[in-house]
Amino acid sequence: MHDTFYVVAHFHLMFSASTFTGIFAAIYYYFPALFGIKYSRIFAYLHLVYFTGGQ
Repeated sequence: MHDTFYVVAHFHLMFSASTFTGIFAAIYYYFPALFGIKYSRIFAYLHLVYFTGGQ
């Protein structure tokens, strides 16, 4: 199991998912502060659920 593509794919999938989750969190946090436009929390929750489910 150690020298297989499963390990490589799992490693890259987990790090890419955590990177994109951090980027999305930063966008959701800084977007209203920078542009003064509020976003819908329902769409933010749906985005989180669909992104997590897709991963």
